[in-house]
Amino acid sequence: MNPATPPIIARPGVRETPGRAEPSVRPPAGPGRGEVWVWWAGTDSAVTHRDLVTGLMSEAERDRYGAMRRPEARDRFAVGCALMRVASARHLGVAPADVRLVRDCPDCGGPHGKPRIAGSGTPEISLTHAGAHVVCAVTWDGRVGVDVEDGARLVDCDLLAGKILGPEEAEAYGRLPERERRAALVTYWTRKEAVLKATGDGLRVPMRALTVSGPADRPRLLHWAGRDRAARADPLEEVAMWTLRGPEGMELGRTTGALAVLGASPSRLIEIDAGPAMAVFGGGCVR
Repeated sequence: MNPATPPIIARPGVRETPGRAEPSVRPPAGPGRGEVWVWWAGTDSAVTHRDLVTGLMSEAERDRYGAMRRPEARDRFAVGCALMRVASARHLGVAPADVRLVRDCPDCGGPHGKPRIAGSGTPEISLTHAGAHVVCAVTWDGRVGVDVEDGARLVDCDLLAGKILGPEEAEAYGRLPERERRAALVTYWTRKEAVLKATGDGLRVPMRALTVSGPADRPRLLHWAGRDRAARADPLEEVAMWTLRGPEGMELGRTTGALAVLGASPSRLIEIDAGPAMAVFGGGCVR
């Protein structure tokens, strides 16, 4: 279950100082146990896509990037590839170019599954994007899932509600004033998807099978229909959840985010503006 004491939430800003090769205001030194870091970047990152394609991306990532035809999809993918390495490198104490990522799909083995850092004893990561935001969560404390969604992009909220809300949630949603439904729906959505990304189930499990707390309550996983407790750990006993607020000074608009961590519950959430770190990292080919 969720920890009895709500986690301390720290949201330090990170700014670049001209002439320095490092941000002038760093996150707390030495990310460690009991912390989960959430790095926020924009698709207008100062990282050049040419540098990414020739430097940080793996061969499989370069192939995937090259096959994308929509510029906005290429932008998100390129920034995501850099952000995962920049964030992971901070935890590992290595250069971003030395972080090797694996994206094996559990169903087909293709290079499009949930990203993870290669090797044993490495932090867990999760990546998501919405609109102009690309977000990466990193922690040593258990499997992690992060999700952000842009509520401004929703067209038919009621149609989507029928696909993601369980009976109790749908009843509560239906009682809300029309003006509150969009934000409420995105809250339900992000909380459920964060849990499914943490467990590794992803969209193979229908969101209606999960019941989460409502928008006015602190995030919790309340029920998982059909969960086989004998086959795998019961997430109701081990999931910790947070609502993301974004780093200080970052305008999120209608973007809503949620985080889920399985296992030992971190006591501290740190949300970081990754822009300066993205602007100053070095290149180098990925091994």
